[in-house]
Amino acid sequence: MTAEGAAVYAAVDQQDGEVVCTGSCAQVWPAVTVEGEPEAGDGVDEALLGTVELEDGSLQVVYDDAPLHTFVSDRETGDVAGHGSADRWWVVGPDGELIDAPDPDEED
Repeated sequence: MTAEGAAVYAAVDQQDGEVVCTGSCAQVWPAVTVEGEPEAGDGVDEALLGTVELEDGSLQVVYDDAPLHTFVSDRETGDVAGHGSADRWWVVGPDGELIDAPDPDEED
């Protein structure tokens, strides 16, 4: 999934629509925001797209209840430098699943 060419990430601890990445976290992992309704790209299920209002009144895009973010170190289309960062941040696939993320229900 991309936001104007940038990879889109979600955090494994943000899968219920609650925005927990604020302040300094949001400076490194900026929210994917829109004015109005988000538009589904190729392979994206429009029924899973939505928004959540942030403290500043902007609308953050959520997909299957996961707030979406980009990563400041991704400089060019195709960069996924944040993928797997801190075992927390994972690229979101068009199906809404976090690509290669560990299953939180599996025990080590």
